Amino acid sequence: MGEATYYFKAKFSSVEKAEEAFPAVQAFLLEGAKAHDYWQDHRDMEKEHRVEFWTEFKAKFPIVTKYLNGHVDGDCNNELAGQLDFGEPEDVENHLQVEGREIWYHATVWHFAVWGALASFLVTEFGALHMNHLSDEYIEPFDLL
Repeated sequence: MGEATYYFKAKFSSVEKAEEAFPAVQAFLLEGAKAHDYWQDHRDMEKEHRVEFWTEFKAKFPIVTKYLNGHVDGDCNNELAGQLDFGEPEDVENHLQVEGREIWYHATVWHFAVWGALASFLVTEFGALHMNHLSDEYIEPFDLL
């Protein structure tokens, strides 16, 4: 399985707004890490137990359920690939920080993780003005020197 380090910066209107949003963003990312583990452990339920998967998923992960929007109640196997790759709890604890009016985060995840929906959710749910993200797979560090 290929991995890459993904980075995001979510910009808020003020330092106070970033600091205010931080605990909720942190809780969401932690819930996302747990939801990812649950999905990996139960994705085989797609064949005969999709309804049970989603019933339990929605009860355990309400913020992530809201984030998944159109994916909920559908395929609980391959359709979620890349949607729940936010990193491990240790990443959230060690690599999420407020820098001025921005929240910064990075984690090593599956190299096909989809962080565009994550960017939209940080804007709509947590009040970020915008969020930029990139993967180290698409940059050349020597170009930055």
